[in-house]
Amino acid sequence: MALWKSKEERRIERKIRINQTLGSLQAQIRRLEKDEAEFKQDALTAKRSELPKQEQIAKRALRGTIAKRRMLQQVYLSFKVLAREEEQMATYNQFASGMDTLAKSIGGLARNTNLAKAQTDFAKSLARAKGAEERMRAFIDSSSEILTGDLFGEDLESDMTDEDLDRIILGEAREDEAKEFDVEIEKGLEEIGKLRNQG
Repeated sequence: MALWKSKEERRIERKIRINQTLGSLQAQIRRLEKDEAEFKQDALTAKRSELPKQEQIAKRALRGTIAKRRMLQQVYLSFKVLAREEEQMATYNQFASGMDTLAKSIGGLARNTNLAKAQTDFAKSLARAKGAEERMRAFIDSSSEILTGDLFGEDLESDMTDEDLDRIILGEAREDEAKEFDVEIEKGLEEIGKLRNQG
């Protein structure tokens, strides 16, 4: 085992950490979406059973879960964009490095004062690009650990009103009832078809 990792090994490790972070964020979003569905069902059940306190508890949980999911989706999208930016910076750095090599080669062949100045300017630009890439890598490395942890407390509130929640809950209930009704119609049609075939 080597004491020092190569640039390529460090790049691969960063890519793995980025993918793990994105996967973790996606899993947390899916878990919150599942919780939302359960809280909607709980609120609907409480409303139908005329249990106002339990309905309010379910709505409060739904409101908080929606707020957490929305915020986590924003974090996910921001992190994804930053990861793409880092990849683009690496591509630019690779291009700049190739241009630097080419400039050195041309500078060695031409031995011209103007080429030397151009090479110096180019080397300075390359150093700035490398510095920007290192800052981006450091940011992504530190952000990946922060973003996968418990980002939000339990006291998060959404800007959704009770009426908004009622529309969400009742809208989903109507869709479920329509699906159940469709299933009953299908069964009825099948029975009619069987009776016709028998007769």
